[in-house]
Order: sequence, then C-alpha cells, then structure tokens
Amino acid sequence: MVVNLMAEWIGLADKLRDAGVQVPLPAYLGWADEWSDTVAGAWYPETGRLYVARRIAHVPLLVRDVLTHEVAHQIQYGFSGSGSGGGVNGGPHGDLFSAVATRVAGILGCPSPTAELIREWPHAQRPEGYYGPQVRRVGA
Repeated sequence: MVVNLMAEWIGLADKLRDAGVQVPLPAYLGWADEWSDTVAGAWYPETGRLYVARRIAHVPLLVRDVLTHEVAHQIQYGFSGSGSGGGVNGGPHGDLFSAVATRVAGILGCPSPTAELIREWPHAQRPEGYYGPQVRRVGA
C-alpha cells in the first residue's frame, strides 16, 4: 500500500495550524526516484515543490517523519526567504531549522532534534525497529 502523501501532509499541517503555526500548501507534492539511499525527502523553496523518496512509499511512519522534516523546512524558509535557509543560521540545517524543528517536535510529538542528528531529524532519532522489521538504517 502506498501512503497518500497529500493526506499525510494535510494531517501534519492541520495539527500545526491548530497550534498556531501556518504552513503553506506546496505548489507540488509528490514522489521522487532520483536520490541516493541517504536522501528521503526534499523541499525546494524556489519552486514550492516538496518530494519524498518513492522507495519509502510503503512505510507510513517513515513517510510521516520525512514529511515532518520537510514541513519544518517549509516553515523555516517562510521566515527566511534566502536560498541557504537564512544565511546567518548555518545553512538549511542550522540554528533557524533547529528552532523550527524543536517547535514542530513539541506540537507533533516527535523527538526533539539533536545537533548531531539534525540532518536526519526526526527519523534518525527513532529507536531501531520503530518503522517495522522491513526498515533498516543505512549502513546497519
């Protein structure tokens, strides 16, 4: 079964909106095939396009966590229109992203981001087996 991306995105956006955090609807939301094993999603602020790797389309909890990460980027880039996610914040996974991710984690019940795992937050902070026996960490 393939996860309904739009339904998942709307569920996340509704929870955030109910907590006072607005997330704009992406211009495009869809599956992508072209990434390495280590990239699971991407937000392109210049086009408003959000992608999730098709190889995880059958793992609902992992799709939700990847969407959570990309929604945090949507919010981050809403505060900072620059292509680096804010220039002064250390790039796309710097201070601004960390602050947004911490707020999003509190609303959605995700693990709070840690500096060493911020690029893969929140999925890298989930315990082994969280996504089921069919999902193993890259390099594991």
